Amino acid sequence: MVENKPVRILYMEDDAGLARLLQRKLQRQSFSVEIVRNGDDGLATLGKAPFDVVLLDYSMPSCDGIDVLRVMAECKTSPPVIMLTGRGNEKIAVEALQLGASDYIVKDVDMGYLELLPVVIDQVLQKQQLIREREQMLKALQESEDRYRKLSAQLERMVLERTAELQTSNRELEVFCYSVSHDLSAPLRTINGFSEVLLEEYGDRLDNAGRRCLSKIGAAATQMVQLIDALLDLSTMATDEPHLEPVNLSDLAGEIAQELHDLEQQHKVDIRITGGMEVEGDPALLRVMMENLLGNAWKFSRTLPDACIEFGKSFQNGEMVYYVRDNGIGFDLGNSGKLIDLFQRLHLGDEFKGIGIGLATVQRIVERHNGRIWAESEVGKGATFYFTLSPIAN
Repeated sequence: MVENKPVRILYMEDDAGLARLLQRKLQRQSFSVEIVRNGDDGLATLGKAPFDVVLLDYSMPSCDGIDVLRVMAECKTSPPVIMLTGRGNEKIAVEALQLGASDYIVKDVDMGYLELLPVVIDQVLQKQQLIREREQMLKALQESEDRYRKLSAQLERMVLERTAELQTSNRELEVFCYSVSHDLSAPLRTINGFSEVLLEEYGDRLDNAGRRCLSKIGAAATQMVQLIDALLDLSTMATDEPHLEPVNLSDLAGEIAQELHDLEQQHKVDIRITGGMEVEGDPALLRVMMENLLGNAWKFSRTLPDACIEFGKSFQNGEMVYYVRDNGIGFDLGNSGKLIDLFQRLHLGDEFKGIGIGLATVQRIVERHNGRIWAESEVGKGATFYFTLSPIAN
């Protein structure tokens, strides 16, 4: 029996004597039982006060239990019903259950059903409690789904608005960059051009110090133009979508190595490349990446008598890692946190030519391919740059 809750039972009966006996039996087990003589009175009573269970005799004056069930079925708030019948008729039982009865009991002659009835009432009440809990859970689930749909719609609107804002910002940034490039590059080229004219036309009227100053002015202007062009290329990488296709990094590295040899044939550098390294990526961007990595390795090791550069791969923690290693001058690993920063130079321009933006470009390209890049190095012991890229889709 359900504890800590008074259970009110309405009994619509057809036998006053048996009804009183059943009432006393149930009241001894702490049920509260109200008896009515027919279905019409029972329906009227249900409309006036709440009950937890209805006991319904099949045979009653004015209307039978099936008629009462039909009326109760139209009211969704009706309490659970247990049909009591003196007939062991399966047809009546099936019809009662189809109309919404929770259970039925056959009233046997020896009154054994009186012992069974409290157990059945408890089972019906427990079933009803489970139904209510299920309805509450379904209601809570529906409310959660409604909130989720509203939140999803809100997030989608925010994403669309943010995307539109970013597209507008990118267009404005692109216009700004090209405007800055034009406005800065033109006067810088003018400075460089007039510096060359001065050196050619009036160089013999200047002393050595004057000619050096003019040369430095021209070189600085040229470097500034290169820097502006590099920044424009870097900003373009942030907005353009990569064009993905299979790329053989080994072949690409071989082409770049040959170009480096052709440009500086006086330097003998041993370049070792592992074959068959294929990835999926943007061919143009990956070429820029490899040109910068191999170009740096060449630049910082070419003056050694036994200069060596290696491009290979290895498995680390379950993923493919590619690396470019050289035995050049290396760098202090304490500065590696600034290694990829824009304009950060680990070596002075007088020692090694460059504009200091190559590694920032490499990092941007690797990130556009959902990868990572890091370095290991010691001063005088060379450097190794590691990077990962997204695998080729099967």
